[in-house]
Amino acid sequence: MTRLSHGHIRFGTFERLAHLRESDRLRQLVAYSVRNYFQALDPDNGVLFFREVLERTARLTAQWMMAGFVHGVLNTDNMNITGESFDYGPWRFLPTYKPEFTAAYFDHAGLYAYGRQPQAVYWNLDRLALALSTVFDATSLRAELVRFPDRFHREVLACFFERMGLERPADLGRAEDLFVAGMQLLATTQKPFEDLFFDWYAGRSERAAHWTAATEWQRLLAAMTPCAQSLARGAGGYYRGERAETVLIGEVERRLSEIYRNGNWQPFYDKVARLREKGQGTWIRSVIDLRTTGLCRVAFSTSRSFFKMTTLWSSINPQGFMCINPKWRGVVFRAR
Repeated sequence: MTRLSHGHIRFGTFERLAHLRESDRLRQLVAYSVRNYFQALDPDNGVLFFREVLERTARLTAQWMMAGFVHGVLNTDNMNITGESFDYGPWRFLPTYKPEFTAAYFDHAGLYAYGRQPQAVYWNLDRLALALSTVFDATSLRAELVRFPDRFHREVLACFFERMGLERPADLGRAEDLFVAGMQLLATTQKPFEDLFFDWYAGRSERAAHWTAATEWQRLLAAMTPCAQSLARGAGGYYRGERAETVLIGEVERRLSEIYRNGNWQPFYDKVARLREKGQGTWIRSVIDLRTTGLCRVAFSTSRSFFKMTTLWSSINPQGFMCINPKWRGVVFRAR
């Protein structure tokens, strides 16, 4: 097995040094991390280091959510400072939109369910900030930590609109309305998660007949502007195919079986080629690389709580799924 990543420094590494009260080594690790990964920063400034990690992590988490990716084991030892998917173990991709969907066979309580991933990531950032607070200013670290909900919120919208091939409107309310309508449509119809981004890419409607209860979604979608690049991409190639490309666990197992039994790698190579065509020119390419790792197991790129949750993050419904934005309540993180 080969593991590739820009970095393998885990959140948990900082926790260990803090627990052992090895303050000098903790400072050295921050300085080493900055010099090797974030050269534009001051290696002696742990607060700016934390800000960079938080922003990268918010972007990564948003990409997971908009790719329908479920990590499996989202503890602090399975997250790295460079903001790349790392040690995801029994991963899955959503067949349909179900926030309670889990990847790990042992996650009976749904601790790392799809809809709980932002909450788990926030907790992990809280733990990292706690470790760093043993040698850097706790008040400043807290101020950075509470920026995560808003940062994640904006990154989710950015990823959603890129996946849809649309220009994101300057009016945040309009952007949210379309996002919420899309998630509601997936929740209501239980159509395959990828179909929303395939069938309606760049605002096209040729496949509208395949969808029910889509009136509000279509109304909002019609008011959006396709990106020039997405119009070109949608005119041929992947988006003119018959269906969306996915790598759900059943297909992964079939590909592996073909390799194990017959030594035949060609179906795997063909699948990777189609996935790369799907992600050409977008951030989804890094997630596609992540998808292929399920076949060959290679990782490519992208106690008491110390800090109190902000009001935005403190609303937890009876099923325990955290709401990121009041407007999204009951949609993005609803337990069904």
